[in-house]
Amino acid sequence: MGILQKAIRGTINNLKEYGFNQFEHDFIKHFYGDGLKSTSGVAVNEDNAMKFSAVHACVKIISEDIGMLPIEIRKWRDPKNRSKGSDIAYDLPLCDIMLYEPNTEQHSMTFGETMQSHILLSGNGYAYKEINNRGQVVGLKLLNWYNMLTERDRSTGEIVYRFRHEHGNYNFKREEIFHIPGLGYDGVVGYSPIRLAMEAIGLGLASEQFASYFFANGANVGGFIKTPNKIKDKQALQEEFEKKFSGLGKAHKVLFLEEGMEFQKLVMPLREAQFIEGRKFQLEEIARIYRMPLHMIQSMDKATFNNIEHQDLAYVKRTMLPWVRRWELGIDTRLLTKRDRMLGYFSRFNIDEWLRGDSKTRAEVNHIKRQDGVISANEWRADDNQNPRNEPEADRLIINGNMRDISIVNSQDPAGGGDPTSA
Repeated sequence: MGILQKAIRGTINNLKEYGFNQFEHDFIKHFYGDGLKSTSGVAVNEDNAMKFSAVHACVKIISEDIGMLPIEIRKWRDPKNRSKGSDIAYDLPLCDIMLYEPNTEQHSMTFGETMQSHILLSGNGYAYKEINNRGQVVGLKLLNWYNMLTERDRSTGEIVYRFRHEHGNYNFKREEIFHIPGLGYDGVVGYSPIRLAMEAIGLGLASEQFASYFFANGANVGGFIKTPNKIKDKQALQEEFEKKFSGLGKAHKVLFLEEGMEFQKLVMPLREAQFIEGRKFQLEEIARIYRMPLHMIQSMDKATFNNIEHQDLAYVKRTMLPWVRRWELGIDTRLLTKRDRMLGYFSRFNIDEWLRGDSKTRAEVNHIKRQDGVISANEWRADDNQNPRNEPEADRLIINGNMRDISIVNSQDPAGGGDPTSA
């Protein structure tokens, strides 16, 4: 648990010891401690929002998909002519950091999915940059967003990061922090999606609590007792009734009545309140916030075998690619120097990993590339994790015989008409 989390659960004096003034204390305690109270009466913060299954599923899926993608640091062979291609820049320390080990405690997937989850919950992800004497990034250490306050210095106008830690308070400069913000009002600090979606999340949490209390405390005989006689001890009768019939383990027991009492059964109120439909709608609300296809959070009501494939493609294009681009630009501008970029270094997510489980699509794509002379047989085999063949033909490019060089076609028919194969 971070020091800020401990301080939140403490007193004003504890917070002031870590350098927070009265305004910061009131804000932190109001939002991060108990959370903002929604209209449903449930306080919402990043911790309990993850207890709502729809939020947990959306954050987990997007974070894992970002974390599993290899982040390659590449270099253009000719920065002025990118058609000549690029190679992975193994000579740059940042390459090993992004591909394998950002720090001694985390590998690249854990680092990526954790930082992405911070962004999805709080709107911001932070990491401290370890830099060597040559100005190269040689390590990245995640910083908990709970402990970070991002603001603009009033005297210089520069962005500064105020970090509160159990070992002391630190003010970091912009060039010392790797910061990826989500959508924000100023482009510097991202909005908290949990705060913006407070009402939807609060309603979902309230629905879950209501269902839990209903099944835990509801008398399963479901009705009321009436009698023409006066009851001397109503409290004792109610306590005895609840003791015998309230709770899941006491459902469908036989009820005996005395002294002219009658039992009137009631219709289950959850259907009248459209409780089940309401809970399904809450899934859609959360999915809408994170732009998540419903079938990916196990809501299959509107899914068919025909549309799931298109929804998966929409998920890649509309949900994941914006995050991929945000990460790539963050790496290019915050981890690579301007000189690095001028020399041709850049970052790229290898999104082919998303097709690893779809062998049919991978085979179809490689088949088209092979026929069009884009890849050789050995390149195809390498893509499928197979060893190369030794025959020279395996490294050659092939193409359909009926395709011709466009310059030959134009020289035979400058006007663009006629049959170019007749010459």
